[in-house]
Amino acid sequence: MNLVKRSLLTIAAVASFLVGQAQTMDDAGASFNNAVKLIETDVNGAIEAFKSTITICEKVGADADELKKQSMNQIPGLYYRLVLKFNEEKNFQGAIEACQPTLEAAVTYNDEATKAAVEKLLPQLYLALGLEQFKAKDYTNAEVSFSKSLELDPGNLQTMDFKMKVYGVTDDLSKLSETLDAMVAIDANSPLIAKGKEFAAKRYSYAGAKALKGKNYSEAAELLAKATTYDENAKTFNYLGIAYNSLKKWDDAITAFNKAIELETKDKSDLYFQLGTALQAKGENDNACEAFKKVTSGPNIKGAEYQMKQVLKCK
Repeated sequence: MNLVKRSLLTIAAVASFLVGQAQTMDDAGASFNNAVKLIETDVNGAIEAFKSTITICEKVGADADELKKQSMNQIPGLYYRLVLKFNEEKNFQGAIEACQPTLEAAVTYNDEATKAAVEKLLPQLYLALGLEQFKAKDYTNAEVSFSKSLELDPGNLQTMDFKMKVYGVTDDLSKLSETLDAMVAIDANSPLIAKGKEFAAKRYSYAGAKALKGKNYSEAAELLAKATTYDENAKTFNYLGIAYNSLKKWDDAITAFNKAIELETKDKSDLYFQLGTALQAKGENDNACEAFKKVTSGPNIKGAEYQMKQVLKCK
């Protein structure tokens, strides 16, 4: 093949390529209309169709700038539709995953309204996912989800309250207290604070009672004393007094039992027996006698009578 023929073939090939790649306003319009038709039936398809329209418009040039702009304006909102659809289906993990491409599209196409909407919704999605995980007793992932929610929406007391409950049921009491203290620092008058303190008191009291049962008296005393800083009730002070009695901390035991007696609204016989035991051990025999005299029911009646008659010789 001579040089002239080869040159002619090359020119023909280039011309054919250019004709194949040429785009017109009609092509751009057809692509745009196709994308619009897909919006209600195939959101992902509509997104890709609008992206194709943008590509065609760029090849057409300045005449297609308005159509290109309209296509760009559609894309972030369509991505956000996917987020909302997942949320409505309570597929919170799917909604969270759909937020990232939505944010990227909002930045790419300068859609501040969609960007703001996603940023407002995302911490709520992490909260919803955390609650779902918490109900399923998946406490490890629930804590992660609540933490991510708080990273995006710091100081949200509702989220902090649920995170505190994770620490409560997993017996991570130091983090429970840390979270509750942070909540108090934000709004000490919130109704969530009162409920949070009640919850913290129960968890510390439960842990203290467990330690007491295991004869870990120092640990029990520490946990029960902490419980009383959050909420005062007769049962906790009774357990605290028993722990102090076991540690031979008589003054602390007497204080705890007196507080339990003050708070108890039902039968106080067992409390008076424990108080009498602490007073007797301290050497306050007259006061011990007065305490034992008030043991009028329950399993400790005979024990109290023995102490009064045989040991203390109460008058």
